[in-house]
Amino acid sequence: MTCIYGVDFTSRPTARKPITCAVGILHDQHLTITRIEALPNMANFAALLQRPGPWVAGFDFPFGQPLELLDWLHTQHHWPREWQGFIEQVSRQSLTEFGSLLAAFRQTRGSLPKNAKRAVDLQARSISSMMMAYVPVGKMFFWGVPALMRADVCIVPCRMTSSDRVAIEAYPALVARAIIGNQSYKNDHDQAQRHTIRQQLMDDLCDPHGLIAVRYGITLICHQSIQDACRNDSSGDTLDAVLAALQAAWASNQPNYGIPAGHEYEGWIADPTTQYE
Repeated sequence: MTCIYGVDFTSRPTARKPITCAVGILHDQHLTITRIEALPNMANFAALLQRPGPWVAGFDFPFGQPLELLDWLHTQHHWPREWQGFIEQVSRQSLTEFGSLLAAFRQTRGSLPKNAKRAVDLQARSISSMMMAYVPVGKMFFWGVPALMRADVCIVPCRMTSSDRVAIEAYPALVARAIIGNQSYKNDHDQAQRHTIRQQLMDDLCDPHGLIAVRYGITLICHQSIQDACRNDSSGDTLDAVLAALQAAWASNQPNYGIPAGHEYEGWIADPTTQYE
């Protein structure tokens, strides 16, 4: 049996908007979600990372930045390009300082998109890890990845160690798209419609013969109370935590956690759709 965590992250957790963690057990290709935890501050998140292994956790934030940005920071500011040195340099910046560096890089882009993307972002159609507003995954990167470093976990594929606490990058939207396409299941004026879409997602996720069970090779088992929580949470955070746990469970069964070689600087999202380039 393997302990599995799925973490829907927020860069500034509070009691009203906590980090949401789905806790599960993987046994014989069955992932049983046993509970949902709310982590209202970064100290709680740090404590989660220190829980004894073995465990595999899927974190819904980017583990790296685009190579174009790394090259520019290396050339213009003499930052390390390799991942650990880069993250250590990030950790020495304030959020404002880091944001100013990203803004300076954007000014060099000319007619190109202002936020560069990693190779996996292009493949997964995910938001640039540089994004600091709207969906601020850049802020999630800034706060989340150094926390993983400080916890000394194995960070796939960026810092592979012998630790039995393993962190993989998850992107729950990839799971959801397989069922509902590009429909939104989160905050919106039409809450009844979004509730129906979340219901559809949960029905397929918990179907042992459904598309997700076939694609991921994992049967998801959730108590009715957890299914209800996923359906009724209009933010989508509870559902996203469960989807991240499913990706972590899938990755735990794959060679190299399902991640192709050569992405140690940028990081990579673990999912069947990104397993091969």
